[in-house]
Amino acid sequence: MKLGRSLAARLLKRYSLVRDLELTRYLNSIATKLGSVSSRKDLEFRVGVIESNEIYAFSCPGGYLFLTTGSLKKIQTEAELAGIIAHEMGHVILFHNGEFTESNVFIDILSGLLTPPGSEVVNTAMATAIGEMEKQFFETGRDAKVELEADEAAVGLVSQVGYSPLGLSIYLNVMSKAEGADLLKKTHPETSTRIAKLVFIESTVSIDSAPLVVDRWSEFKNRIPK
Repeated sequence: MKLGRSLAARLLKRYSLVRDLELTRYLNSIATKLGSVSSRKDLEFRVGVIESNEIYAFSCPGGYLFLTTGSLKKIQTEAELAGIIAHEMGHVILFHNGEFTESNVFIDILSGLLTPPGSEVVNTAMATAIGEMEKQFFETGRDAKVELEADEAAVGLVSQVGYSPLGLSIYLNVMSKAEGADLLKKTHPETSTRIAKLVFIESTVSIDSAPLVVDRWSEFKNRIPK
């Protein structure tokens, strides 16, 4: 949680947070619904909106998720929105925020985490780890394997709560032809590869036994800052 808060704070130094309470509550209600069927029920996933024309989304350790206004403007349905949120949740659920194989580095990070609640001690090892995560966001990206794993996790999550499993692949298809997706394409696998994998995964799931979801996205889309 402390690593996540520190990484989120770095993001919010780069971007302005959209302070729309109704929009934020709506996005978080979707995350709560998805989180209720995940393996990380111990986490309270939090979703925020940041002002950027770039089509992108971020996931930080501990369940801090951010969507750009550029991304939201391209979304047409709540199923697409849920797919994006679920993909970012997948990174958190599957521990895609890096492994610290050197024991001394892990101990240094742990020493920073074991400070009293409320204090935010970021030692050198923690600062290095946070810096590496930030670099993944903007330069190197995560390994292609983990991005595909997060896509698969997203399909599983959305289908369990009643959303169409096609939402994420539909969104990726739109995004692949849109302007403003340079950073996403730089840090993620080829969109065509992701869609091909998703089409196969989507064919294996069913939402017949899931509750009916009412699509409310049209009520909130006009709240996105122009």
